[in-house]
Amino acid sequence: MTNIREFITPVQRGRLPSFVRSDYPAFEKYIVDYFEFLEEDGNSLQVLEEWRDNGDPDNNVSPYVDAILLDLGWTWTGSLTVSKRLLLKNLREFYLSRGTFRSFEFLFRTLFDETVQIRYPREEMLYLDQADYASEITLYSTAHNRLDPAFAAILEDSDDGKAVEIVGQISGVVATVESIRTLLSGDEGYLQITILQPLKDFVPREDVMLYSESGYVVESSFPVLNLKVLTPGSGYAAGDDIDVEGAGLDGLVRVSSTLAGGVDSITITDGGLGYTVGDKIVAEKSEIDMGFGFFGSVSTVDGSGTITGAVVLNRGKEYKTLPKIRVNSVTGAGADLSVTSTDIGGIKNLQTYQPYVDFDTLTVTGGNATFTPTEASTFTANRYKDRRGVLGENAVLIDSDRYQQFSYDLLTAVPKRQRRSVVDDLLHPVGYVRTDVLRFDASQYIEATDDVVMNVSKGVQDTHLSSKSGNPIATIAGNFIQIRTR
Repeated sequence: MTNIREFITPVQRGRLPSFVRSDYPAFEKYIVDYFEFLEEDGNSLQVLEEWRDNGDPDNNVSPYVDAILLDLGWTWTGSLTVSKRLLLKNLREFYLSRGTFRSFEFLFRTLFDETVQIRYPREEMLYLDQADYASEITLYSTAHNRLDPAFAAILEDSDDGKAVEIVGQISGVVATVESIRTLLSGDEGYLQITILQPLKDFVPREDVMLYSESGYVVESSFPVLNLKVLTPGSGYAAGDDIDVEGAGLDGLVRVSSTLAGGVDSITITDGGLGYTVGDKIVAEKSEIDMGFGFFGSVSTVDGSGTITGAVVLNRGKEYKTLPKIRVNSVTGAGADLSVTSTDIGGIKNLQTYQPYVDFDTLTVTGGNATFTPTEASTFTANRYKDRRGVLGENAVLIDSDRYQQFSYDLLTAVPKRQRRSVVDDLLHPVGYVRTDVLRFDASQYIEATDDVVMNVSKGVQDTHLSSKSGNPIATIAGNFIQIRTR
């Protein structure tokens, strides 16, 4: 600090008129003493001299920092978990982000050293076509380099959102990698590589290079089974599995739809007793199968009225499954008949839920259909990526109160009475409805189980908890109890 008393006071003394110094010595002394007083620590001249340094947040001079914070609208007088210097340096960014999650996170860390969560009920509201429906393209390869540091670095880059690409060494195809998973089947390791849609297809069984800014590795791609129906067969139902043997990595292929047709013949398992020629044979009604029109009749019986022959008089139409049949007879009973068809239940479409990977020869079984297995370089799944918009599961109807566009939940372990005023003054967006959720570690109070439900009434003090039944506005999330109030 500059000693301005050695500089300012002599100057002022030298500038007094000579008659003042000679005729009014007391006045001269008054002036000198006054300036010496101003030069003392904490007084005006010393303040002016050191204003630039004292106003620098890095110097953290309390009176000045406090005054600057107050001028900037910071009225909090409680303790802080960070220095005022750091607060002052980040205050501009805080004000620019007011009302966002970052501003809540900064404030609660600064004042209470606590984490905070912001949840928007609008994200749970029901919207048509809300769930993401998209194609997910997957390539499978060897995992010979899974213990290589370069591969570990590539995985880390992928997890961090950095650019990772895959290049076919024969096809020359370049694709962006979205994620990489390591799979084990027996003693064999596989890489499941999800990629963005490339401009053209990779070549099955070609070498592929994975690379990022951290390095590269080379693996060999595996073929993926593409199963096509050669002859549809009959007797299948939607959901039936098609068994495939011989793949290194097992998959799941099911019948997704079947062909409809008519009845070809009637099989007699038990002819019963007491039937007569001409008794009508009809199909039982089904709530699921919308086929119609089939009927037949008993063509021959023996001396006891046992059915020995039956004929189809009308094949019927649009049967997707073999219909159950019965004999309309006045005197007969006990017959057990069934139908056969060459087209009912034929496989129309297959759906691959999980591909079969890594094969040379395959054996496809399951029913009387035949199939053509072919190799593909990638597997494409068209599916919903999430469960958003499922009513009663992840979606609720708008109620114009909590479940609406302009509302949010504030989840924190800090009691409302400690945070309410500062949240209202500095953070709360005008026009929004806030629901305060007191969130605390249940293990500190009770052993959390699925059947524990805490309930409190609206407006109850944070410290008053009740286990009485009533309006349940508290939930257990993992090891935490969440109590919702307004």
